[in-house]
Amino acid sequence: MDAPLVRKPVQSRTAGFWRVADQFPALREVAERAVDIGSGDGHLCAELKCAGWPVVVGVEASATRTARARALYPEIPFYDGTLAKAALGEDSFDLVVMESVIEHLPAPLIQLREIKKLTRTGGRLVVTTPNMDSGHFRLLGRRWTGMLAPHAHIFLFTASSLRTALERAGFRVETVGSFDLEPYTSRQLIARLLSGDIKGALWRTHQELGTAYGHFIHQEPMLYAVGRTQ
Repeated sequence: MDAPLVRKPVQSRTAGFWRVADQFPALREVAERAVDIGSGDGHLCAELKCAGWPVVVGVEASATRTARARALYPEIPFYDGTLAKAALGEDSFDLVVMESVIEHLPAPLIQLREIKKLTRTGGRLVVTTPNMDSGHFRLLGRRWTGMLAPHAHIFLFTASSLRTALERAGFRVETVGSFDLEPYTSRQLIARLLSGDIKGALWRTHQELGTAYGHFIHQEPMLYAVGRTQ
């Protein structure tokens, strides 16, 4: 059964991009054209549109998710398939966002070079990906949370390797850092226990220990890099 369509409040800014913008405020500056590569159900595109970007485009590999995005946000153009299929044109965008995508690509450097062609001079690329220096990975290893699990991805990145990838693709890296995920509340944990999901509660507790360790060593579970064209 298909999941129900849920249009998020666009003012909520739930995407990881906004957590990067909190640390690198230049990303709050609005220009003309933005594209989200790996746009999923289209929520970030809608948030960028609400933030004032005149033109926002989404590209998503999954035809099913693209169809959902079109149904949720018919005012925004979404393309399914590859960047080549989307044929967006060179020097087209002031902002390119790629959230939790690069780790799934079989040839990330080739993809980054293609993205650079899309980006106008002075435009920015924002990449987020699981952080292999994080407290989660260092403490939990293969018990790392399913969303970030190393075994589910093709390439794994540290701050150093992500910086190197963007530089080799021709971007000038402005900043690299890490950010946390949505906090898991004590109420949610208690609800799991009361439902009888003891195993799930123990697993979640392990994840929170990873979060605490990440805070201690200043390495949060999600990594980001911002590159700029010259």
